[in-house]
Amino acid sequence: MKKGGQKGFTIIEVSLFIAISALLFVSLLTGINVMVDRSRFSSSMKTLETLVRSQYEEVRSGINSRNSGVAANVCGTGTTTTSSGSSNCLLLGKIMTFDYNSSAVTISYITGTPVSYSSDVDNDTAVTMASPKVTTIAQQTEQIQWGGTLSKSVVIYSTTSGSSVASTGKASIVILRSPISSDILVYASNTDLTSSGIGTIDRTNILALVVRNAGGGPAGGAVCVNPGASSNVVKTVIPVSPSAGFAAGSSELTSLKEQCSK
Repeated sequence: MKKGGQKGFTIIEVSLFIAISALLFVSLLTGINVMVDRSRFSSSMKTLETLVRSQYEEVRSGINSRNSGVAANVCGTGTTTTSSGSSNCLLLGKIMTFDYNSSAVTISYITGTPVSYSSDVDNDTAVTMASPKVTTIAQQTEQIQWGGTLSKSVVIYSTTSGSSVASTGKASIVILRSPISSDILVYASNTDLTSSGIGTIDRTNILALVVRNAGGGPAGGAVCVNPGASSNVVKTVIPVSPSAGFAAGSSELTSLKEQCSK
């Protein structure tokens, strides 16, 4: 009796099996990496949102200028320091400065000079009269996590329908306690406010900080600073295209404004 020959896989079949398995593995690995990058970017944006919110809360709760190493001695210059409250110095609040195409976030204290105010002076005028200035004493630098960088900052005007100004320069968020009341005043701008003009910024506009994602997943997102004195006005929007021009009347601007305002 003739025995049947043993059957097995041919070299071609084995090669096809290995190739298909490798392709599936690479696809799976790529998908996992994209999911990880997406999660990292989302976490990065939420961390940035929390950082901005924390500045609101510090100013709202009252900066304790007697805490050594925190806001103590912020009224001096250079190596000569003077405690606020013990001199002709007024601790007004804080400023966050964002650099274009950078992960850096610089947080500084803002001081002013106590003056006499008449009864008809409003908050913004009082701020201007106090001559606010930024001090580098007790300054700190934070980073947008996972390599995210500021792509542009967009000011969305509240008074003119569908208009905006997009900038690729520095952006600033100034959070102050009014010198004449307990009101919290927020001045958000797509310009550098470290020198002057703080009290002249329109506090009814929206500032959107558009961040470019360095990894996989969405190309970018935005942290929006809406009008208001509460930290609840700060929110994260994902995705947002960092390459969009956000011109007046554009669909990109309309979408960004709607998402920021929700």
